[in-house]
Amino acid sequence: WLKLLIQPFFGPGREAEVLFLGRKMGVKSQVMKKPSRVTKSITKTKSQASGSQSSKARQEAGSTVVSINRAPVLTLWITVCMRQLGHKEELALTAAKAVTALCARAKGRSLGIIPSSPKRTKASTPKENDTVRIAGMNIPVAKASHGGLRATNRGEPMDPQQVQKYLTSSFKENLQATRSAMEVAARRRTSQVLRSDCLSIYEKFRPEWKGWGVKGELSLKAVRAA
Repeated sequence: WLKLLIQPFFGPGREAEVLFLGRKMGVKSQVMKKPSRVTKSITKTKSQASGSQSSKARQEAGSTVVSINRAPVLTLWITVCMRQLGHKEELALTAAKAVTALCARAKGRSLGIIPSSPKRTKASTPKENDTVRIAGMNIPVAKASHGGLRATNRGEPMDPQQVQKYLTSSFKENLQATRSAMEVAARRRTSQVLRSDCLSIYEKFRPEWKGWGVKGELSLKAVRAA
């Protein structure tokens, strides 16, 4: 029918040319109406970016909740408090690990998980310059082979890199956000409070106890408000 319609206007012999032109225009019209793959990709990317920005905004608002055990939370908190007191990162990390170990041992004994140690003869009291005070405890320290103070374990300086790896593996992508929230809480305290009573501050935001080794929830909003 198209051939009969166009013949009076274009004359015989040109029907094929016009039909080809019509088909080409029809295809072009369809392509213009249907969104291209590039357009779909751009729209999808914009949507993902918007979602990412919303997630970031929620984190910045302090609504992040981290599923984690208590031990790494205490380790990071003591590290932050030590840094607030002016100690170097290496000493802060190792002293924090020492405090966490002492607290975990005391908790384990209270639950009957860790047996009480047999009574030992009283050891000589460390000199004041051989300890660092944090959380109401005097933590023994010693110089590492390359210099710098470290908290000790059985008389040997601990490795701060191992403590850092422990924190990284525990907090994963939430490590920096959690540390920043703790720094806000630590900056509001005096040096005296951090040295003697920072565990009381930790108790305000620590994850709820759900059992030995069971993860709880740490709210960064609660950390900032502590």
